[in-house]
Amino acid sequence: MNIEREARGRGRCLGDLRRVAALVLCLAAGSAWADGPKVLRYDLSLDLTATGLAGGLALLSSSVLQSELAPRACRVCTPNSLDASVRNALVWKDTARASRWSNVLVGVLPVGLGAWDALAARAAGDGDAAWIDLLILAEAGMITLDLDQIMKYSVGRQRPYAYFGSSGGAAVDGDRDAFLSFFSSHTAFAFTEAAAAGTIARMRGYSSWPAVYAAGFAVSGTIGYLRIAADKHYLTDVLVGAAIGTAIGFAVPLLLHPAESGSGSSGGARVLPTAGGIAFVF
Repeated sequence: MNIEREARGRGRCLGDLRRVAALVLCLAAGSAWADGPKVLRYDLSLDLTATGLAGGLALLSSSVLQSELAPRACRVCTPNSLDASVRNALVWKDTARASRWSNVLVGVLPVGLGAWDALAARAAGDGDAAWIDLLILAEAGMITLDLDQIMKYSVGRQRPYAYFGSSGGAAVDGDRDAFLSFFSSHTAFAFTEAAAAGTIARMRGYSSWPAVYAAGFAVSGTIGYLRIAADKHYLTDVLVGAAIGTAIGFAVPLLLHPAESGSGSSGGARVLPTAGGIAFVF
């Protein structure tokens, strides 16, 4: 009798564990299980063309044409007291190390957000939705970089390393990048991707969208800090970049790619109650 009771107890325990595991899997996927991810409006040819043109313009203006477009002297040279004090408090002795870390994170962030979106879309039953999401993320990012280049060339603010003579010495003749401090492209791009990824996740119906916002903005804030630590930007460069990047990240999905009313993929997974717990139906 004791053996039978123990066997029944183990059976109930295993059944409970299976139900808990299934529930955890359901929550971890964080997707719109009932109908799959909502469909976002897009025009593939138009969006691809716009993103390609914006990306090409950003690349040309930041590299090939920089020597022609960048101001030859600073138009905004002396930092205000707030920027100067924050810079002195946060700048690293090894500014090159801070710069490298900011470059690494600004590359890792969109890759991580894209990978998460692909997994969430696949879990929701429509893996192809991730390709459209990646296109929207790229579109928002390129718009931000283009706006940043326009502002940098127009404002002509001197970078802190050039003004204070750190980061390997003051700017020398021919260093046209020394007058392109406002605003921070690293920070703006990172905040754009974080805001856009979280907004896309919320519009798609993925329940884990708050985590996307939280993680994305945390990494973006770290990138902004590192740009000050690297002596590349002042606090106001970072704050304005964060504000503009966030605004574009929200605006591009919401205004250009709204969700279709009543949309949903018929191939999505469903979680249904059963006598023994819950079951997944595909």
